[in-house]
Order: sequence, then C-alpha cells, then structure tokens
Amino acid sequence: MWLAQKRRVRDRNFIQYEPEKHFIRAYAVSASNACAWDLFPPVKGYRPFNAKAKRSYNVSPKRQHSDWSKLVIERDRFKCRQCGKESYLEAHHIWPQGAFPQLRYILKNGITLCHSCHEIAFHSTEITPGQFLELSKETQQINANIEASNFWEYYTAGLEKGRVLAYQLLTAKEMLMDNDEKEWFISWAALNDFLGRTEKVAREAPIKDDHYKVAEEMKLIIRS
Repeated sequence: MWLAQKRRVRDRNFIQYEPEKHFIRAYAVSASNACAWDLFPPVKGYRPFNAKAKRSYNVSPKRQHSDWSKLVIERDRFKCRQCGKESYLEAHHIWPQGAFPQLRYILKNGITLCHSCHEIAFHSTEITPGQFLELSKETQQINANIEASNFWEYYTAGLEKGRVLAYQLLTAKEMLMDNDEKEWFISWAALNDFLGRTEKVAREAPIKDDHYKVAEEMKLIIRS
C-alpha cells in the first residue's frame, strides 16, 4: 500500500456533486492517473496530519482503504457475494484502484469476496459513461477543480479528452482538443484495443451499460 501522500489545502475543497452539470468532466478524469487531487472525497473524510498546517496535510491511503473496505463488507452483510462464505472476507475494487484511482473511494465500486473468490475476480479495464453514472450517482460531493475555467487546458490531455470524444459527449472544439491530442488518442486506442475492452466491460462487468456506445465514426478511425 502507498505511503502517506501530501496534498495541497486547495485540493481538498469539495462542492455539491451535480451529475447533469459535472458528469462529462468527471468521466473524463475517472481513469486518469495524472490528477494529483481526489475527484471524490474519501468515505470518512480527510484526516489532517497537523491541524495547524496551512499549506499541506497528509492523508494515508492505507487508512482510507481500510475505511472503505469495512463499509463495503458491512453493506454486503459480511458475506462473499460470489459463494456466500463468511470468513476471510476482502473488499474487491471492480474498477481497480491502480487503473482508476479516482474511483477508489466509491462504495458501489466495491464488492465483498472471500480470499479464494478475490483471486479470480473480474477486473474492469475500461469504463463506459453509463457505468460511471451508475457508480457515482450516490456520491454527494466532488472536487471543486471540476469547475475550473481552464479544466480542459490544465487538467486533461489526449487520453481524457479522447474517451469523451469517442462517445461523442462533447466535440473536440468544445474540449479545446488539438489534432496532436486526437491523433495520440487514436494511436493509443488502436494499440491498446480500446474498442474491444470497452465492449467487453459493457457486457461483462457487474454494472452493465447498454446505452452508451462508441460512435461509429470513431470506430472506423481507430480501426483504420
């Protein structure tokens, strides 16, 4: 597990989450490892390392993971959701926290499994807009950076914008996406089987998505 991480005070400012207003930007960074700030607050809030500190504070991801795990197991009534076992229980991230760090504190992203079932559990390698909406619908707060006037310029790049463009949630122009960023995403998508992974996760993940599809135009470009 990670060591305690320092974050800036301005990055722990959370506001009311309004899906109709914040959804597209939040989805864009849901799989981003580049964000140094948490998109959603930890389940029990931050614990300042030093209450008198003005510029930084420490938050232990190990402690936050423990808080999250306990709530997931409690919600599932202390039983493995796969086999019903009541011992050696662990909380499993459906969308793994290594690939989707911004989703690691969402309770709906967790499922209780025994150790044996956890070892062979399904791991999602992509996330669709519909799955993100379902995961985040019970979330009440979101990082205030989501409303930054320079959000598309400062907090996102080709990968984040590309996912939004693939589903035609916004146009390249609306995201200030230049040709280099678009070409980079297309190359990445082709090399990493973005289309195959997206179709697989929409069909096989515990949360299905039959509504949002990658635009046919983007499919043709990626496959060409």
